Amino acid sequence: MSKGSRVNSITVAHGGGRQRWEGKPVMSLDMDLIVCTSDFVNVETNVVTWRTTASTERFVVIVGDGVDSRPDVPICDSIPLHPSLRTAITFPGKSRLGPVGAMQAGYRISDADADILAFIHDDVIIHEQDWDVRVLREFEDPTVGVVGFGGATGLGTPGIYQIPYRLQQLARIAYASNVDDAEAHGRRFDGVRDVAVLDGFSLIVRRELLDKAGGWPTDKLIFHMYDAWLCLTAARLGYRIRLVGVKCKHLGGRTSTQAPYNEWLLEKHGKTDNDVHREAHEWIYEEFRDVLPLRATEGAVPAKATAANA
Repeated sequence: MSKGSRVNSITVAHGGGRQRWEGKPVMSLDMDLIVCTSDFVNVETNVVTWRTTASTERFVVIVGDGVDSRPDVPICDSIPLHPSLRTAITFPGKSRLGPVGAMQAGYRISDADADILAFIHDDVIIHEQDWDVRVLREFEDPTVGVVGFGGATGLGTPGIYQIPYRLQQLARIAYASNVDDAEAHGRRFDGVRDVAVLDGFSLIVRRELLDKAGGWPTDKLIFHMYDAWLCLTAARLGYRIRLVGVKCKHLGGRTSTQAPYNEWLLEKHGKTDNDVHREAHEWIYEEFRDVLPLRATEGAVPAKATAANA
């Protein structure tokens, strides 16, 4: 699908994929915004803030997971929910995909010309003007594979494989962000730095990384630890991971507490969210023995911890 075919009633203000801002460098990277939601109200209320605070028109792919189609949102039809929201596809009722499956759907239906895919939760409200400029500046460095709004310099405790497995061994170390209640989760950080892992509420990824990985691991993960998977995969493939302290609000904790999601899990997979959470950690622990525990070093690809950086 071409950029031209994506735009219906709104004319894109920039030409081609290049934009220029006063006092800022020319950007040659295109970025699509992807939101997976089970609540179109959240989409219209929160996602509009992504667009209004962005420096220029950004295309939005909406994946309605477990959401019945609405009269104004035919399945697979490219019409806007809101003048800022471009493409909607729904998987109603029993055809629900789950969070990781929905992200895979967003990846597959996004514009093939988009170099960068921004997977942001539907309960994120972005306060910072021109946040997209800060993000895209990081991707001007070809070694950067993933950027996010919250992250930690370490993932996994020292000597993780030298003692029997416990879920807590996959803890994040030194987490920071610039969300409204940052201090409740770690420390406040409004700068830019290398990290080992990002929080899943914002995962902005270079498309070629997902291409190399074969997309999201829908055969292994339903929910939980997809952020760890992406960052560990990035490190394995030789990409850096960057935290950009964009000012935003993350409401958080909504999917796992919703009755429709939990009922779908039990009916389709015979599991509870606790089962999915436990199994996701166990798979990450076994799959990334060559990478864990992971530590960030400024200016370098995050690496397996040694005695010096543990």
